[in-house]
Amino acid sequence: MQLSEELKTLIDASLADGKISSKERQVLTSRAESDGLNKDEFELYLDSLAHSTKKDAKGMVDKSMPFFKWLVAKKRRVAIAAFILLGILQVIFEMISGVAQNSENAQKLEERGCANLEDCITKYKFEEARNYYDEKYNFNEDKLRKIVSSEVSYYVSQGALEMALRSVNEYDFFHGFEPQGRSDENTYYNEEVNWYNTMIEKTLVDFEEDKVNLKKLIYSIKPLAKIGKIFKKSEKNEYQDKYTYDKDNSKKEELLKRYRL
Repeated sequence: MQLSEELKTLIDASLADGKISSKERQVLTSRAESDGLNKDEFELYLDSLAHSTKKDAKGMVDKSMPFFKWLVAKKRRVAIAAFILLGILQVIFEMISGVAQNSENAQKLEERGCANLEDCITKYKFEEARNYYDEKYNFNEDKLRKIVSSEVSYYVSQGALEMALRSVNEYDFFHGFEPQGRSDENTYYNEEVNWYNTMIEKTLVDFEEDKVNLKKLIYSIKPLAKIGKIFKKSEKNEYQDKYTYDKDNSKKEELLKRYRL
């Protein structure tokens, strides 16, 4: 079938999207008839062209599929390998960190001569115990009380009364006196005061011959918080009632009188 150049151009343009629409077929058939071509033969020719184009497109996809499958599989393999590598690196990092931590702990043990806070207290290495406290137990009042109590007992037993007095005076309270609040407002403060005052009382007998430091110790005694009158009644429940608090210095007055100071 002899086609004109113009008709070939129209056919190529229609097949650009891989198929010929019904409208495009009408236009092409009309042009073919005007060129003197048989209508039925031309339509069969168009059908063969459309089928050939569709087959070529399918062949191109089929040829591309192995490549895309390989690409996806490769990405999966790369992802798995990367995941495994990250796991290995994490294990190595943890091993290195563990070795470094053990090395640091060994160095501290060698420098301080004690393995932890309790071990330092047992060996009377109080400065080292405070270092461990700062590193691991900061703001843990029970740990600090244990250090201070052990210091005072040890220095008193060794006759180092000035050192014992310094340990007492350097103790920082965690809880302060509150002049007003609920009925339990000063519970923790009173608990800490009772511990502190008891520690001082235990050392007083060793300072009986040293009136100056004995007096300093007694004046270190802290007042307890004594609940006073209610100043604000709660409408909901008694627990929310507000009270005033007074400072109870009876313990200090009792000790000054006992030692005639």
